[in-house]
Amino acid sequence: MTKKIFSVFCFAVALFVSCGKETGTDEKEGSAIILCMTSEASGVTQTSAILYGTATIKNAQTSRANAYFYYSTTQADAKTLKASGHRFSAGTIPNTGGDFSANLSSLSPATTYYYVASISIDDQEELGGVKSFTTEKKTDSFSVTGAAIDITVNSATLTAYANLPANMTGDVTIGIIYSTSSSPSLQNGKLLTSKELDGNNMYQLEATDLTPDTKYYFKSFLSRSNLNYYGEVKEFTTAQVLASVSTLDAWDVAETKAMVGGKVEISSKGVLSKSAVIYYGTDGTSADALKTKGKKVTIEAIEEDGSFKTELTSLTASKKYYFIAIASVEGVEFAGAIKNFTTQDKPTEISVTGESFDIGESTAKLYGWCNQEGAEGTSVVFGIEYSATDLTTAATTITASDKDPENKYCCQATGLSSNTLYYYRAFTLFNGVRSYGEVKSFTTLDFSVTVSTSDASDVTEFSATLNGIVSVNSKDELYKSATFIYSRTESNVENLISSGSRVLAAIQEDGSLNSTISNLAYNANYYYVAAVRVHDKEYVYGDVKMLKTKTIHAEVSSSNISESYATLNCIMPSGGNYSDVRVYYSPLSSNVDDILNGASASTWSSGGNEFNISISKLEFNTTYYYLFYVKANNEEYISEVSSFTTSNIDLSITTNEFIYELSGMGLVEGSYTYHANDKHSVQVGFFYGKQNNKAAILQSQSVITLTNNDYYSSFAPKGTFTSFFNYLDLNTTYYYLAFMKIDNTFIYGDIKSFKSLDSSVDLGLSVKWGGINVGASSAVDCGGYYAWGEITTKSNYDDSTYTGPFVSVLPLENDVAHMTLGGTWRMPTKAEYTELIDNCTWSLVKTSSWDNAVYINGAAQGYIVSGKKEGYQKKAIFLPGGGYKVGTSGGNSMCQYWASTNQMSANHYADCLEAYDHDIETATGAPDWGYLIRPVCE
Repeated sequence: MTKKIFSVFCFAVALFVSCGKETGTDEKEGSAIILCMTSEASGVTQTSAILYGTATIKNAQTSRANAYFYYSTTQADAKTLKASGHRFSAGTIPNTGGDFSANLSSLSPATTYYYVASISIDDQEELGGVKSFTTEKKTDSFSVTGAAIDITVNSATLTAYANLPANMTGDVTIGIIYSTSSSPSLQNGKLLTSKELDGNNMYQLEATDLTPDTKYYFKSFLSRSNLNYYGEVKEFTTAQVLASVSTLDAWDVAETKAMVGGKVEISSKGVLSKSAVIYYGTDGTSADALKTKGKKVTIEAIEEDGSFKTELTSLTASKKYYFIAIASVEGVEFAGAIKNFTTQDKPTEISVTGESFDIGESTAKLYGWCNQEGAEGTSVVFGIEYSATDLTTAATTITASDKDPENKYCCQATGLSSNTLYYYRAFTLFNGVRSYGEVKSFTTLDFSVTVSTSDASDVTEFSATLNGIVSVNSKDELYKSATFIYSRTESNVENLISSGSRVLAAIQEDGSLNSTISNLAYNANYYYVAAVRVHDKEYVYGDVKMLKTKTIHAEVSSSNISESYATLNCIMPSGGNYSDVRVYYSPLSSNVDDILNGASASTWSSGGNEFNISISKLEFNTTYYYLFYVKANNEEYISEVSSFTTSNIDLSITTNEFIYELSGMGLVEGSYTYHANDKHSVQVGFFYGKQNNKAAILQSQSVITLTNNDYYSSFAPKGTFTSFFNYLDLNTTYYYLAFMKIDNTFIYGDIKSFKSLDSSVDLGLSVKWGGINVGASSAVDCGGYYAWGEITTKSNYDDSTYTGPFVSVLPLENDVAHMTLGGTWRMPTKAEYTELIDNCTWSLVKTSSWDNAVYINGAAQGYIVSGKKEGYQKKAIFLPGGGYKVGTSGGNSMCQYWASTNQMSANHYADCLEAYDHDIETATGAPDWGYLIRPVCE
């Protein structure tokens, strides 16, 4: 919308300015340009609305502009609204314009209002377009109270209707207020709020924690902008609690105790709280009598079916008791009928012998009863006498330290013999008189232990679970311990006991024994026996069993195989204590002994039982045989032999035709392709010799190598390489081949040949040119530096040492070429240099580098100069770039050679050849400087 307003604004400004200029609008020099727009109103209610406007101002003189709105209920244009409507200030805005708004209030409901925005600045006022809005209609009620439904004893669902106008959003709260007051309010009631309405603007809320059989009042609630709206007050009454309680008949009635209880049944709806009590006593005339004269027992828990019970204790023998069950449901009390029971009669004996129980092999529990009023006194001693023979002479006496409310007590007899008949009787010592109960008897259980050694389970290469079974015919709580004894030495039980290793065993409830032993040797026999000890008895042993650990079968594999690298993997069985893991490998043989004598690698990473060893600097396209050597629990293990083949490298080598034949040397070329994933040591070069035979050429030891020996440097995927063959015999045919060496592997190109030229080279020119410089030992040597017209070298080249003649052409006695070589050899003239430049091809040669196309073994840079005429293109001379000498130091690396001619100028400058990069020309130089000499002959 902002973008649309801006477009309209731009068009309006343009139209405004255009119209002002064309119609002669009264516009003062430097006056403000104002555009005002009226926007749509929002927040419209019955009595209020928010108005919006936007202004854009240019060339304003004051810093702030005043914003207004004019409005009226009469439809009119902007000027009429301004003249007859109400004006409402919207404050000030910056002198560049901006948005502004105003909140109108005290409006009439259901009324249409017309309004226009206004901006005033620098005594100018601009009006926007006329807009309108209509206030909301006034409704009879925003909030309507519905009905109460699903009424229970403590809850009800309350419904209501929210009569929301379309624009009533955001700050509206709806809900229901309920209270026991007939005028429920926020002060005396509880407010439930809702956030959800159905399609008819209905909502419902759950009122909980209500009181049964109680009248409640409720009304709907709606709040907006701190104004509260209520529906009419309605009422509902919670349901009554409907329940019944029955008193159950007493059971388990004894001399001093009895079990009593009741049951509550509820027919009311709702989640109800309930509790129960028992009142009991000897007066059963009414429930009130039991409550006031009897005793009360609170029930701890009521079962899901409503039943509840409790035990009454400390009762009097031969006594009639009355009791009643009462339950409270949601605070409403319900009582059952009064019932009664009579406790049993008290025995006539003072001391009564009870029953024996929990009889074991060495223990038994014996009961007695002191039936004497006042037996709780401190002067009473009571206990049990027992014996395996005669109670009168050899009885063991046990006195009881405590008794229950009925004067019953229990004594523990210990240290008994198994499978033995014992006699016992209760006694009471009361007021110095000993009373006995009747004599009774019991027999201790027979006791025996049987142990069996079972077959081992879960046998692996390095571990096994040893098993056994123990059988004890005892009901006592016996202390039992078990162990397994094992050894690699075949043995009987006695030897295992004396020399075997021991491991504790767990005894299960069913008598089974088991224990896991580890760190065993693989493929080995172990002997073992189960042993069990009960109390302080001697160990009972089973029979000896044997187990055999599994043979190791390692999973050996290779991965990440490339031309020179491989990862060798070995997965050993889990559970081993692995150490000294190595891999041996060899490309020669699959024989184990041969591999063990080959290379080894011991740098490995372990993930427990997985080992990965990386080997590198392998030969490409080669099959390797390997095995793993592992120590497992200090036992040596050698895996089966496996193999892998390194991947091949895409490469080729070609011996190209020679480039140039030179005096005593040649310039040859080779080419290669090389595509490898790994980084290798790469060398290229040439072998050469005088015989047209590969074996002879390779055995000649004449080799030129252009190398990249770094295993971790890259090598271009394809290219050519050239090299000078230097210091050759003159006028001799040589045979050569290109080679490429990848790591330790050679590949070769075909054999090609060239002929080294004589000392003079015919380039198809007027003279023959010498193959080397004067004073040089080969074509790539610079030779001597000579001042013009001098025939010896010296250490200082300047005017003070110069002795050359001042002539136009050097005489032969001052020509160092002639004086050194004799015959027809001499220095070239300027014209002969010009002929060499114009009629030959000059190729710049740089020092040996992988970044250059041509390589010279240790030579300075210079030019290869070859003939242009047919038949002479392959013949060439090499001019080293030795620079010059001046004073006692040297100059640059230009080719600077003296001619035999002189300009005869005032400064005595002689002719010379200068070649630097691709600037080749004849020039002049100071004759006292030292230049190189290249001779010519007829």
